[in-house]
Amino acid sequence: MSSYAVPNTERVSTIPCNENKDFSTQVACLGEAYRNITSTHSTHGHLHTSVCPESNFPPGRFGVEMSIEQANAAAMSGAFDKILLLLEHGEADYATSRDGTVDDDLSLTKKGYGQALSVSGETAVYCYEGENSALSPDLFVVPPLRCAIESLLVAFPYYTPDSIHTKKWICHGSCMDHDTHSMSAETLETIFPGIDVNEHSDKSDFLTWLGTRKERVIAVSSTPSWVRSFCGSSTMEGKSSRSLRAVGIKL
Repeated sequence: MSSYAVPNTERVSTIPCNENKDFSTQVACLGEAYRNITSTHSTHGHLHTSVCPESNFPPGRFGVEMSIEQANAAAMSGAFDKILLLLEHGEADYATSRDGTVDDDLSLTKKGYGQALSVSGETAVYCYEGENSALSPDLFVVPPLRCAIESLLVAFPYYTPDSIHTKKWICHGSCMDHDTHSMSAETLETIFPGIDVNEHSDKSDFLTWLGTRKERVIAVSSTPSWVRSFCGSSTMEGKSSRSLRAVGIKL
């Protein structure tokens, strides 16, 4: 299969990236190219997606947004260094306590919980350990934002920090908009015990930090604006804005 070049674009990413590379733009523009290097075939009535050899990928650090089915095939093939499962937090508002005081932290509304719950149906199919599923997250990353943490907990109910599956949960300060009001590490530890808050205030380059982690499949929840900026677009065609998004990364 012939190689291809990354198309030029004027869109500028708001996500910091080393080596002066516009990561989110490459995520957006390589989506169609990735679809061209995957194939779907039928075996005994079941559709399977496979990934072409790594030699077809362009050199350097880049990201490709793909469908969950393609991400599952990519995870099985080892075609990417990291596969991110990205989730925009559900509808949120400032919660009112029983004494009438208004919380400083945005919490999910009933609609927001419903949006996150609808994603749990998708994760039940692709993100739990099984013969045909390779998207069981090795790591969960959340910003210091209550509604983002709540969304990921509802979307992955079997992998909560206190579950028997012992998956690592980390609060990292770089996976959110820097002007968003955040929870203090102390409050987060009280409300969500089991989440590692040691990097709560870390504002370093998110991708560089990911490169230091050994985990390969990583679930991340953040604000809609952060997720859309990271992916370089609002959503993939045919997907709702609160659906789980998948990005393969070559570092």
